[in-house]
Parts: sequence; C-alpha cells; structure tokens
Amino acid sequence: MKSRAIRFAALATLLLIVSACASLRPAGGGLERSLEVARMFEGKNLPSGYTYYYSGILNAPDGIMGIKEGWTLETTLWKPVDPTPAIQERWIWNFTRGLGSSPFNRGAWIVTPAGEKVGIWYSRRIYTHIWFKPDHRITVQTPDGMGSLEDLPSFGTGIMKN
Repeated sequence: MKSRAIRFAALATLLLIVSACASLRPAGGGLERSLEVARMFEGKNLPSGYTYYYSGILNAPDGIMGIKEGWTLETTLWKPVDPTPAIQERWIWNFTRGLGSSPFNRGAWIVTPAGEKVGIWYSRRIYTHIWFKPDHRITVQTPDGMGSLEDLPSFGTGIMKN
C-alpha cells in the first residue's frame, strides 16, 4: 500500500513538472522549435509576406530567417536575399549534407513576448538572442554567436523550446 502511494506521488509530481515545462515559452520571446517551419525550408516552399535574410556565405549559410512584413530587422550582420528556387536548392543541399557543427537542422518560429509569430528561422544551431523593440523593430543575433550586445537587459532568449 505504501509503495503504491509513493508511486502515485512520484507520477503526479512528474506529470506536474512535464506539463509546466511543456507550456513554457521564453519570457522575452524567442525561438519556438517547429517541424512545420523546418518543412517549409526543406520543401523549398517559403511563404510570401516575409523578407528573407541569411547569415554566413550565401550558398552555405549558417542560418536563414524570414521576418514578417510590418516588422523591421535592425542589423548589419544578416544579409537580405531573394530566395529564388536555385538559391533554396543550394541552401538545402548544403544543410542536408552535414556541413557545419551539427547534423541536425532546426526550424523555428520567431515569437514575440506576447506570443505573436513574426518570423521563421532555419539553422543547424539552436541558440541566438532576439531583441524586440518598440515600433515593430527586431534585432536577431546571428546563429554563429556574433552580434551586438546593446540593449542586453531587454533581450529574449532564443533557446528553442519543443
């Protein structure tokens, strides 16, 4: 009887912890991992209504992202790009051939602190910093860790959550 109560208490505690973690979103906004977004990139089916950027080398980028119309990306590190079918083909070929520091590619939504999806992200790396500023302005650190640390107190963690 005693062991049954202990097992029940352990299970209830575990369920509470799992449900609490599952509902977490970075407090300051950030990246929210998404297979849907990964499939958009891997299927070379990027949605319209976004301005696209890459970090690194055009044909073998460290990361690619799209920022929703109505939002302004403030950066000198991300380069704007028109993701033509030929460019998308090269990107995905390079990403799926294991180049880079990780064999796993990650798709994610870029999400504001209020939960609004304002962008899409694709990279081998699963960490960045995102700053949401007034007037729909956003700064996103590159996936290779380079970027400005100005406005550090207002950053949103970009650690991906499943």
